[in-house]
Amino acid sequence: MTRTTLLKYASAMIFGFGLLFFLSLISPIAALMDLFVDLAFLPYDGIQSATSESAQLLTAIAGGMLTGWGLMFWLVTTRIYAKDPELGKSIMLPSIVVWFLLDSIGSVIVGAWFNVVMNAGFLLSIAGPLMWPTPAPRDYSAATRFGSSMDLR
Repeated sequence: MTRTTLLKYASAMIFGFGLLFFLSLISPIAALMDLFVDLAFLPYDGIQSATSESAQLLTAIAGGMLTGWGLMFWLVTTRIYAKDPELGKSIMLPSIVVWFLLDSIGSVIVGAWFNVVMNAGFLLSIAGPLMWPTPAPRDYSAATRFGSSMDLR
């Protein structure tokens, strides 16, 4: 599997999470948002939920941002990274690192430490393929294959 393919999967996953956040406001999958929020505040005990107006506003904001961010990662991956990996990496890596640091620190501040663990999955899905070492290009010339001392006349 190529790095571009992995980044496209990660982009689609982020986009999908954003849609789930949004859809939780207008459909029966709101229970999934409550499960997510309660899980972030381990132990899973049913105490936390995302049903208050302020929580729903933040869910709408997060859903829109995640959906847009996932689309942006997809477009950078397919239109920039696929042609110029270093440029694509220079756009995506700072974004995911800043998000991870601020989201995780904020989560710890409010007592949702397990969200840091869940955030690590998103971080690795984008940063992993970007940071994986690029193999050196192979030289397939005949002189290299057979040794430079060989006369190829």
